[in-house]
Amino acid sequence: MELKEAFKTAFDEKIWTADGDESVSGSGSEIRNASTIATWLDALIEIEGVKTVADFPSGDFNWQYLFLNDGLQYQGLDIVPEIVKQNTAKTKKRKNVSFSVGDLTSSKLPAADLLIVRDCLVHLSNEDGLKALKNVCRSDIRLLAITSFINLPANTNTVAPMWRAQNLQKAPFNLPTPKAILLEQCEEANGIFPDKALVVYEVEAIKAAL
Repeated sequence: MELKEAFKTAFDEKIWTADGDESVSGSGSEIRNASTIATWLDALIEIEGVKTVADFPSGDFNWQYLFLNDGLQYQGLDIVPEIVKQNTAKTKKRKNVSFSVGDLTSSKLPAADLLIVRDCLVHLSNEDGLKALKNVCRSDIRLLAITSFINLPANTNTVAPMWRAQNLQKAPFNLPTPKAILLEQCEEANGIFPDKALVVYEVEAIKAAL
């Protein structure tokens, strides 16, 4: 199954959520589970002088406003056209926010100071995860903040859109020590993932590793 079809099916069938839940993107996009990482991102943006942010996947844009100030240019990308359409409609009055359809493994990515890839590669096969990282390396992006479970001893594989924890410093990714580790203080699944983080890299460092 192609990635676009896999994630569209997941969206249509609500495999990560149920009617009445706060976000169709799953519990990680609920405010209570994203507020800590939003605070860390806000600090990172200030420290690194970030003016332009790309975000893949944007999901339903339920939590990103927590770090998104009017001085930032934000472009959200998602592989599901319906999500992009909905996000565009609900943010049409925000001149600094835009959305487009894309595939992290193959689409040309917008130039940005920072690319946020939260809860994405955990749904991709290892092969597609490597494709995504290599695609990021072909872009004009300075910093990457990406989900990693920093204490996980080894990686397993999966088939999109199924989920598993993933440590990007372990095979087959073997990324170096990150520039920064932004711990999410994750309380999902009864708190069994305290090591969930956004790890921050200069994209040039990823190029050297891959």
